[in-house]
Amino acid sequence: MGISPSVAPAVSIDTDAAPPAGLAAATFHIVFNVNYGGLGGFGATLLSLVKHCSAPERLMLHIMCSKLAAHHKWDITAVLTQVGYRGRYCFIDYDADRAFGHLPRLHGDLTTYGRLLIAEYVDADRVLYLDSDLLVACDVLRLQQVDLAGHLLGAVTRSTVAHTLDQDYLHARGISKDTDYFNAGILLIDLARWRSSGVRQRWEAIVADEPEGLSCHDQTVLNRLCAGKFYRLPICYNAPFLAQREGPDHTWGIFHFLGSPKPWDMGGKQLHQGFTVWKANNPNFWQDRYQGFGIARLKRSWTIRRSILRTVMERYNAG
Repeated sequence: MGISPSVAPAVSIDTDAAPPAGLAAATFHIVFNVNYGGLGGFGATLLSLVKHCSAPERLMLHIMCSKLAAHHKWDITAVLTQVGYRGRYCFIDYDADRAFGHLPRLHGDLTTYGRLLIAEYVDADRVLYLDSDLLVACDVLRLQQVDLAGHLLGAVTRSTVAHTLDQDYLHARGISKDTDYFNAGILLIDLARWRSSGVRQRWEAIVADEPEGLSCHDQTVLNRLCAGKFYRLPICYNAPFLAQREGPDHTWGIFHFLGSPKPWDMGGKQLHQGFTVWKANNPNFWQDRYQGFGIARLKRSWTIRRSILRTVMERYNAG
């Protein structure tokens, strides 16, 4: 799959229209939420975001960091320097363990819940939240013109509650199984509405209600908050790219390396269909820093060993 920002998307957003009044030169706030374990793919996410943005000087990057050492922040700064980034950015330090220590962990970590704190740390009325395992092969400023039509957030849906890990939890709380369900890796969030409607108090009540039932962690929380009432972003803005499958059939959008293994994991070159396109966007020094052989990478491989084996078997059977 090639990546070309010149290929226009077949979506409902009018990408040729001028932004609404007041947005033409407005700052667009982008939020990330990372820790050391999420840095493997973050270099390519950052580089591709800036590379495909028509006016990066209009971006303000908020990088939420859970226990991220100073030298890792210097590496992130080096990526932005390498790609010639002309916008603003800041690092926001917080402790995910302290904030969410009573909740289920994702691969032994709690950083994923940091998305719930964006309104507390980012002084903006609207933000685009992006995961750290993406390739941004589009101009994100085109999302700035999206009218959320009064919804708390915009996201991509490809399934209903009935096809999710947390279906029983949500259904038991009055959300029908045919309700649309979204992936929380890319979110366009109305922070002004988030604050004015008391979402902080609402999500705190949710995580206090049978926290062990949060199979998909903060994604479960957000889907319960919205209960199917969210703005449907075009599917190209969260296109899944799985290891054992060919990539999306379009070259424009935001590509999400879902599941495991990911292209930067051990064996990714042999196992992931998206390795080549990811590699083309990986900063030239990032491999030595975060994709080399080491204890952390070995631990990660052990954690996802079943996914690696499943991918190997699928490749073998397909061949």
